[in-house]
Amino acid sequence: MLKQNVTRVKLDNREYLVASIPDLIEMKRRANHPQDLLDIEKLEAIQQQSEKIGSA
Repeated sequence: MLKQNVTRVKLDNREYLVASIPDLIEMKRRANHPQDLLDIEKLEAIQQQSEKIGSA
């Protein structure tokens, strides 16, 4: 699942595979720690902003 939805990030001439925001949200929901629940709110806000930018 994760490898299908990765985001490729290039930094210092190296490419890294990063979990997509929806996958991060799902992982944090499953972990269900207090900090994860706070992180979900932030990740969902980032996701909404990205969707707005993408549709502009």
